[in-house]
Amino acid sequence: MTDRRVFFFLLALAWAHLTLPGDGKRDDKEIRARFYGSLSYDAKPPDPKDGSIAKMIDRVLEKEFSDKDQPE
Repeated sequence: MTDRRVFFFLLALAWAHLTLPGDGKRDDKEIRARFYGSLSYDAKPPDPKDGSIAKMIDRVLEKEFSDKDQPE
């Protein structure tokens, strides 16, 4: 008879442990922080001067073919 009581007590204890709210659950921010580390927090938006690839190519071409060059 006591074996049966111990079994049901342990069963009730396990069931209560599994149904507790928030037990072992993490929110999305905590999961992302643990997975990615501090990468997402250190990220900064790009400088508006840099803009697009076209602007970068334009700057390179301006440096390469500047008006200071003397025609031969």
